[in-house]
Amino acid sequence: MDVYVKATDDNRLDAQRMRWSLDPAVRRFVALQTEDDTPTDRPVFIRYFEIYQKKRRVGDIRIFGDKNDEKRNMAQLLIVLGEKRGLGIGTRAVSLVLDQLRDVYRGIYCRVNRYNLASIRMLRRNGFVFRNLVGNEFILERRF
Repeated sequence: MDVYVKATDDNRLDAQRMRWSLDPAVRRFVALQTEDDTPTDRPVFIRYFEIYQKKRRVGDIRIFGDKNDEKRNMAQLLIVLGEKRGLGIGTRAVSLVLDQLRDVYRGIYCRVNRYNLASIRMLRRNGFVFRNLVGNEFILERRF
């Protein structure tokens, strides 16, 4: 499988990302940031990665955190696979990003809607374990 990730500073909402954000499968489980978010809702650090399969961008990964995450040397992961779901691309992409961040953070966690079984399986394949249930979200964590 020809999957790779590329770190980027450019995360503008281009036509492709706009199309992904309108996809019912993405909208069901991902709340994208809006202009109405208050500054305290925004992360204090963020890294962007683009997911490619055969030179075609098929998704994005964001690694971010708030002040508490920064103090604990932890980060949160958000993956949006806009295309080509169910082929192992997300699993491979997360694995590649985790390899790059192993020496940067003490651990990575992800908040996942408890009904998003595909994402939960993908995270478990990458070594994430259940830590907590908050509302309708599982918190899964991977320590390095």
